[in-house]
Amino acid sequence: MANANNNLPKTFEGALIDIHSQPNFARCVDWIMFILHIIPTYVIEQLNFQQSNSKQSKKSPHIFNKSKEALLALSSAASLILEFQISEEKIQKITRFLRDEMPVNAFTISQHYLSHVPDIIRQLGPPRLYSTRTMERQIGVVKPRIKSRSKPAANASNVIHQIQTKSYFKRNQKTFDDDAQVDDITSDKDPLSVTVGDAPITISKLYNGSLDQFSKLGLKALLVAYYSRHKIPITDSCLDNRIRFARKAEVRGHLFKGMASEDDEESVTTFAKASLTVDRNANMGYNSQDVTSYGTYFGNTLLFFRHTQNGTTRILCLLNVYLDTKPSVGGGVPSGTSHDTRLHVTEITHLDCAAHKLQYLHNTNKDYYIYQGMVRDDIILGERRKI
Repeated sequence: MANANNNLPKTFEGALIDIHSQPNFARCVDWIMFILHIIPTYVIEQLNFQQSNSKQSKKSPHIFNKSKEALLALSSAASLILEFQISEEKIQKITRFLRDEMPVNAFTISQHYLSHVPDIIRQLGPPRLYSTRTMERQIGVVKPRIKSRSKPAANASNVIHQIQTKSYFKRNQKTFDDDAQVDDITSDKDPLSVTVGDAPITISKLYNGSLDQFSKLGLKALLVAYYSRHKIPITDSCLDNRIRFARKAEVRGHLFKGMASEDDEESVTTFAKASLTVDRNANMGYNSQDVTSYGTYFGNTLLFFRHTQNGTTRILCLLNVYLDTKPSVGGGVPSGTSHDTRLHVTEITHLDCAAHKLQYLHNTNKDYYIYQGMVRDDIILGERRKI
């Protein structure tokens, strides 16, 4: 777990700490990370391994199965409780996880308290909205910056003012820089800050370039395929060769990194979760009608670029999509080998968040794919042949 903490995206609120050897160093957010991401991955994998190699499991398999069901129910309930918006349907799911799928004879007093959470949410709303955790974390940011012994009150006031000013400008950066909509994507401002749909996007250090600069990646053919999926008939000969590209992009507050050039093998690209449009009737013949929906995919962000065609400007992203992603056995967490991949061009707004790889305990060739806010029951993985 300690090694898995390397390169953990900043969007994760906690850290992956070795709970077994260093339990006293774990904060509340670290225990939440353990419940949300370690239980359905490492804990379930280890229980599966012990079950397959235990003589007792052959005699009483229900012992292991009930243990895994209770742990997964706790993890699923926690992921729903921590959401900012909780519908009645989700409250009923939480109730099922905490009261029906956790055996009563395994209850401690703390688990009994959890059974009252659904009623508390109905009366007071999502716990995140009134939790003291936000204030405690803010105190942890402010306290180390107060250095003055002679005038601590004035020092504290200045520190809080500086932090809030920085936070205010960061929140409103898109408004101050360029309160633009889709029509202003053509702006040559650097950095480019726009809002596409409900997604604020900031791209800094835009470079003038061409599709031919990325010929080894086949960017021109991938872009033609993108327009074809959107019913815009384009051929290589009439495709505008000019692009403006960037190495970094911020989408909905998540930072993504790409390559400087197609020969740049040393750049650290971002492993990301994306919601890509899929055709559920793909590969069913020319006479079949398109039935589009969204599927969850994982991959690395390679390039961010702006392209104009037929008078319309789009901000696009080149992804190296992993096609062998499947739910893990028992835990249902997305996982794969990252060996079967395909390059794919899509809108930059389809990037959801940065994700993280956790290597399997007993299979070094496979990884779990986790991300902040993951709710396992809501994940709909896209099929490999549908994009």
